[in-house]
Parts: sequence; C-alpha cells; structure tokens
Amino acid sequence: MDFSWQYVTAAAVGGLIGGLGHALLSTSPGFGSTKPDGTKDFSGYRDLAVGFFSGLVWLLPNQKTWVDLTPKSGADFVLIGLQTLVIGLAGSGWLTSHLDADGLKSDAKTLQNAAAKAAGAAPNPDVAAQISSATSADQVAKLVSSL
Repeated sequence: MDFSWQYVTAAAVGGLIGGLGHALLSTSPGFGSTKPDGTKDFSGYRDLAVGFFSGLVWLLPNQKTWVDLTPKSGADFVLIGLQTLVIGLAGSGWLTSHLDADGLKSDAKTLQNAAAKAAGAAPNPDVAAQISSATSADQVAKLVSSL
C-alpha cells in the first residue's frame, strides 16, 4: 500500500474546514464568546474537532480508492478536501443537534419542576417581570424558587 501523508492532510483539512463552516453558520459561533447566561461558549472548537476527526475517519474506508492511486495529482487532493469538507460539516452539525436536544430535555425538566412549584405560590408581579426577561431555564428556576 502506498501510504501518503498528503491524503491524510487533505482529509483532515477538509474536515476541519467543514467543522469551521458549521461553527460559523450556527446561531452562535462559540469561540469563547459569552452566552446570555454569563458562561463561555466553546461550541465552535467542538465543531472544529468533530470536523477534523470526521475527515480522518472518512478516509479509512476510502483509502483503497485514494491512497493506492498513482500517479497522484492536485485534483485528487482537492476532491478529497471537498468530500471531507461536506463530511466535516455534516458530522459537526449532527453532533451539535444531538447535544442541543439533550440540553433542551434538561431545560424542559427544570422548567417543568419550576412551573409545578410556581403553581402553588402567591402571585408576585415583580418576579413575573424578572421571569419574562430571563435568558435561561436555570434563571427561571432560581426566580421561581424565590417565591
């Protein structure tokens, strides 16, 4: 087998660019920016890592097609880069949506518990105003626990 680091590099860079593309197309790129709840968002780096590894993993079952190809041309590296760009974009998109779904389930449970507690509390217009401007489920839960 004629193994070439050029193919590995093309696959990794293509996947990395795909991950970067997903990070930049998402609602918040997340390269250390601050979320509305005050925490740091590093989801963009996660997209880069997933894209990078997606590109490398794509190359494994396809190595016979590309690695044993002789003579190697620039077009081959461009094709690998483009294919792994799509794979990196899709891989980081899938992981992000999967992780976001888990976060939404957690937020829903937190809000469900807060709503159950609020149902038995006396009305408080000040807390209601604060709840309407809350930016996260945790903030809502803290406000409701103050009732």
